[in-house]
Amino acid sequence: SGEPMVIVLNDNGMSINKNVGGMATLLSKQRVKPSYLHFKQFYRNTVGKARGLYKVLHHVKEHVKDLVLPNNMFDDMGFYYIGPVDGHDEQQLEKMLRWARDLRQPVLLHVVTQKGKGISYTEQAPEKYHGVSSFDPVTGALPAPKPDFSHVFGETLSQLADEDPTVVAITAAMQTGTGLTTFAERHPDRLYDVGIAEGHAITMASGMAKQGLKPVAAIYSSFLQRAYDMLIHDTSLQRLHLVLGVDRAGIVGNDGDTHNGCFDISYLSSVPYMRILCPASFAELRAMLRKAVLELSGPVALRYPRGGEGAYQDCHPEPVTVLREGNDLTILTYGIVINDVLQAADLLAQQGISAEVVKLAQVAPLELAPVLASLHKTGRLLAVEDVCAANCIGEQVLSAAGQAGMALKAARLLNLGNGIIPQVTLGLYRLPQLVRIRAVQLIFLIGVIDDPVLLTGGHLSAIYPQRHAAFFAQVPQDGLRFGAGGIFPQRPDAAVGIAEDVVIHLELHHARCDAVQIRADEHFTRGEGFLTKRILHGHTSVSAVSH
Repeated sequence: SGEPMVIVLNDNGMSINKNVGGMATLLSKQRVKPSYLHFKQFYRNTVGKARGLYKVLHHVKEHVKDLVLPNNMFDDMGFYYIGPVDGHDEQQLEKMLRWARDLRQPVLLHVVTQKGKGISYTEQAPEKYHGVSSFDPVTGALPAPKPDFSHVFGETLSQLADEDPTVVAITAAMQTGTGLTTFAERHPDRLYDVGIAEGHAITMASGMAKQGLKPVAAIYSSFLQRAYDMLIHDTSLQRLHLVLGVDRAGIVGNDGDTHNGCFDISYLSSVPYMRILCPASFAELRAMLRKAVLELSGPVALRYPRGGEGAYQDCHPEPVTVLREGNDLTILTYGIVINDVLQAADLLAQQGISAEVVKLAQVAPLELAPVLASLHKTGRLLAVEDVCAANCIGEQVLSAAGQAGMALKAARLLNLGNGIIPQVTLGLYRLPQLVRIRAVQLIFLIGVIDDPVLLTGGHLSAIYPQRHAAFFAQVPQDGLRFGAGGIFPQRPDAAVGIAEDVVIHLELHHARCDAVQIRADEHFTRGEGFLTKRILHGHTSVSAVSH
């Protein structure tokens, strides 16, 4: 089009790990020719002043270049290539930017930078400091690494590769992040890094599976979305045996909202013949990965979170397990969320409420018989998931219950809602924060107790960390009374501050509560469950009543 446009290519030779592939090779060749840039600029500033002569010589030069030199990809796309330019030389960079602007045509400015520039330890090991939470600013020392799901995945896969020469691993520029470093050291000829090209990774893995290999592709949940088409047309269409390590499933904390793995259950469960396994502990991950690689057939996805395991460290890889018997309600969950559910069940027991905890190790295809049997016994369902609402497992179970003609007394789906889930800081509160459940919430949500509940500062401090002790001292002596009443976004009086803070601390210490009402009513009528709660874009909406 000839439109004046400047594209700045910031080239530091890395993503998180070192760049691979054709583009990286092309750019590395361009980097070794900085002298050409100086000549090009000199030529344009001198001969270019004679427009007629410059035009003739330019056509001759381009013709000769096409005959004797390999094509420059950017030239072929219609861009005037300028580079490489030292991105750390401010004066030179500003000069090149002005030149690119003044050309008044499509320009690609190739700027070369060094990742971690300015600090010796980040320059020597830039991949270690791509995304960090804390480190010693003097020495660069990082906290001692703790075992996490990614590391366990990589170690187990490496062991399987020791046993079976047909096992190969695939990563999309995330060797370190997906825990494949050990695999790369022990089996360098069986690790394939395709660069930031998840779709290609799945297509290549499918081809490998077709030829008898056992490919395992480790890809972050949010990045695997890019390969949805390939999963259907290249993998499931032929029912090929491909194992997916779906890393960073659920809330990922400091990795940010672009990395939250909230949609994998929704899209993977729609892929034909896909089996989805959800380990809740390191032991389950080891067992499930071994079974997925060596025993199962067709496409298999293992979904696991960022970080380590919780208090639950047992191994129940069977599709459905009743971890705790109960009669009042069924709490259904899977993966790392089981830790919060078991803790909530203990708190409920202290209130005299018997919760049956059903853990799913396989969510697709879903074995419904034991789940429906639990619902038939309790008549109430609470499905707790760290995924978006659309096509969540709770929805699928409710649909199956409805088709079976089952009339439940109450049912609630506690998940991440719809929309983009914002970044949530993990730190003090354990994953997943947006679905943090406590006895108080469950009592209100399911409506097991028919009378309004009075919360005092003592109750709250017993449930939540001591660091908020000063806050709890502000709770009125007669406590806060919660009951039904709908959503009231208005703020009638100054007392709303205390109740609003309490609700915030009942959910997230940094959440925004925009649905609080303060009233001085003597009595409350029970509606459809106490404490109407929903999660919307990471914010908590509730109705609260103070007495």
